[in-house]
Amino acid sequence: MKKKAFTLIELLFVLVIIAIISGFVISKFYVSSVKKSAVRALLEDTQNCLNFLLSQYTSNLTSTSTLTVSRCIKSQYTGNCSYSGEIDTNTFTVSCSGQGIAQGAICTVSINDTNINIEKNCSGY
Repeated sequence: MKKKAFTLIELLFVLVIIAIISGFVISKFYVSSVKKSAVRALLEDTQNCLNFLLSQYTSNLTSTSTLTVSRCIKSQYTGNCSYSGEIDTNTFTVSCSGQGIAQGAICTVSINDTNINIEKNCSGY
């Protein structure tokens, strides 16, 4: 009596299909987690830049017009940064755009010195 069973070729074909599908799923999760890490680094750089500028402002008591973001330390994911400060309202803001994997992301960190309100926001990723 002859038993019905799968041939070796059929089993290999199924394994190849499963491997291809799992490769797509794993790469999707990997790229997603790497991009999230890059955006977190961008947000951290933005926060550090604001802290640096505030320390320069308070230690030198200079006007906000002399502060520049070009001296902020940036990671490989941080592109251009901009700074704005309002002495009257004690509001200071730094915005940085992402580059590389974080391309398209924009992170903004604001602090209102009057009531110590810190706002962090990233968008576009």
